Amino acid sequence: MLAPDIKDKVVFIWDAGYPTNITNLENTSFNMTQDILASQLLFSSGVPLVYIPGFYIGQQLGLSQVDAKNWFKNSGPIGKTLYKRYMNNQLFTWYGKDKNDLFGQIWNIWDLINISWLLDPSSVSSHTVPSVKLTNKCYWKKMKNPHIIREGYYTNYNSIFPKFAKKLQEYEKKNNASKK
Repeated sequence: MLAPDIKDKVVFIWDAGYPTNITNLENTSFNMTQDILASQLLFSSGVPLVYIPGFYIGQQLGLSQVDAKNWFKNSGPIGKTLYKRYMNNQLFTWYGKDKNDLFGQIWNIWDLINISWLLDPSSVSSHTVPSVKLTNKCYWKKMKNPHIIREGYYTNYNSIFPKFAKKLQEYEKKNNASKK
């Protein structure tokens, strides 16, 4: 709003809510509802937007305890942080899960999908769609004269997590080698 001229110099990649063709469900995602005005502006401003719905798409990036331990526990500071976040995830407590018995529990790392698309757009299948309006009650509504946005409609856990884990492990090896 303060610098509308930047719209031609940026591309936003953002995950939140439901796909834009789901018009009968309230978009209750954290990324969307923490600042509804900003979310509304993102879709109405005409800024180039890659929208990756959190529900159904980003949600596919679920991490199990076994994954967290094997892939991340010994994979440098970022991996260790992810492992600790899994083991002490406040959402498990919020949902009534016993943090001493996390067997079979999944933690979604929603926002990883944005970086995945940025590094490898083929990791998130997408298509172009008309932009929509986000109402004050967080429902999608068709716009008059919409601009075109890119929207993700599918991703595959296997196209993202193994690559991410390997990059963290490679970085840790390189970092340890440079310390010697």
